[in-house]
Amino acid sequence: MIRHSSSFLISLIIHALLLVLVFYTVDKYFMSEDKVCEKRVCINLCELQAEAEVEKILQRTKPKPKKIEKKAKKQVKKKKPEKIQKKKIKPETITIPIVKKIEEPKIEKVEIEKKEIVESIILVKETNVVEEITKKKTVQKSQEDLDKEKQLKQEQVTKEYVEINTQKIAKLLRDNLYYPRSARKRGVTGKVIVKFTLSTNSKVSDVVVLESKSDILSRAATKTIQNLSGEFPKPNQEITLHVPIGYSLR
Repeated sequence: MIRHSSSFLISLIIHALLLVLVFYTVDKYFMSEDKVCEKRVCINLCELQAEAEVEKILQRTKPKPKKIEKKAKKQVKKKKPEKIQKKKIKPETITIPIVKKIEEPKIEKVEIEKKEIVESIILVKETNVVEEITKKKTVQKSQEDLDKEKQLKQEQVTKEYVEINTQKIAKLLRDNLYYPRSARKRGVTGKVIVKFTLSTNSKVSDVVVLESKSDILSRAATKTIQNLSGEFPKPNQEITLHVPIGYSLR
């Protein structure tokens, strides 16, 4: 209301000034005409008519302050842009594309993480397999080494046993040799090499014929060794012996 009243006062002042200027110009005009009438003696009707028309034109051109006031009031009523701004502010819910853009790199990260996990698992499996293979190789090597050591020890023990007990074994074989009559009648002779295991209590086992030219002599040599089980000298540990047995007619 204060703004409308101030604008109304300003418009009144402007119109008042305009009226003053108009009256001032009209007075000057009439003053100049009076001076001209005093000098001139002849007055034409045309001039009087022209003056009357000028006065009418001036009266028509005078501003009307009442109409200006109405225009000012109309301009004040039209200033209501608040409703239009509220309707334009509403569509501010565009967040779907932002969510999609955020989800896509997450899926890629998950896939990358899965790939890394699978690669790590494969690497772990490969390393485990390599470790198992190396362990097996080391176990095999160690077992082979142990077997070799045992064999060497057994050979050494067997060698010592044979060196000490050669004469006793030879005597046992001569005294207990089994030579079949059929072989003697036929004149079958030869040498048979027999392998057998001798335990610490001088028991014989695993008798095998390694070399022979006659089946009769092979069976005879096997029977001879089996009959001497418990008669051989006792070794300190279990040993394997290779014993040659000769068959002749002398």
